[in-house]
Amino acid sequence: MSPIKHFPGPKLTAVTEWYEIYFDVIKGGPIIRINPTEIHISDPDFWDVVYTNSAPYDKVKKWKYRFGLPDGAHSTVSHDLHHRRRAALNPYFSKKQIATFAPYIQERATKLCDRLLQEYKGTFKEVNLNDAWAVFATDVVTYYLFSWSWDFLSYPSFVAPFTTSMRALANAAHITGHFPWLMPFFLSLPESVLALINPAMRPILALQNVNRSLSERDHAEIRFLILLSSDIPAEELEIDRLKQEATSIVGAGIETTKSALALASYYVLTNPEIGHRLRQELRDAIPNSTKIPSLSELERLPYLTAVIRECE
Repeated sequence: MSPIKHFPGPKLTAVTEWYEIYFDVIKGGPIIRINPTEIHISDPDFWDVVYTNSAPYDKVKKWKYRFGLPDGAHSTVSHDLHHRRRAALNPYFSKKQIATFAPYIQERATKLCDRLLQEYKGTFKEVNLNDAWAVFATDVVTYYLFSWSWDFLSYPSFVAPFTTSMRALANAAHITGHFPWLMPFFLSLPESVLALINPAMRPILALQNVNRSLSERDHAEIRFLILLSSDIPAEELEIDRLKQEATSIVGAGIETTKSALALASYYVLTNPEIGHRLRQELRDAIPNSTKIPSLSELERLPYLTAVIRECE
């Protein structure tokens, strides 16, 4: 008997996953029971039940291949293995590490602001903030991990093939998640054939190929290679797994950051009261735009912090 048989939902969900596929791929929309083994939860009070260390959960196996990165921490099914892989990455995201990198983030933010002022202010040109924040996030995350970036912030209209490809890959997850053989099949093809079938994959393949040259550079310059000095097993450090881990971190860093910043931008721009209050706090804190406060000082601004928290 199914352990979730007592949850309400259409009887068809008890026997097939095609009901879920219909809503994910064709129609869309939340329901209660979505297939024989899963339920869809739309209740914020359930957050602490799902996201707890006291009752660890394994991920659904079919989602392992949805991004074509089955050995990255994000796609790891086993809770225990995911915990070990995530622990090895934790040093990247410590507050101390981010603080040391803040000057580069500020340099990229300044470049974005300069372009908006020089190319868009006083004109009727439209700017797609999803694209603008995507190239900003990509420049930041690639330089943070590998000490280089493509300088996508210099691309016309902030449109870069790589960020467009990452968006397409994320959107395809609704399909590849339900048909887990699709991504392994495509990735088994020679890169030249895969790029011919799906040109959108070319920039992602280029990133993975760049990862192959990491060992030729000074490891001290490359934060991602902190994994090499961790205590995880040798098989976790094989080049193919590291390539997947690097691509997974880059993809996650782009989409989450871009989405939060675009959402914040929208609500600040469409709500005059919010925009006015935020600008006033920033004017008081930054009387000279050429002297930006430190990250720790910015974190002490209450309204700026509230805006960021609302969009996380």
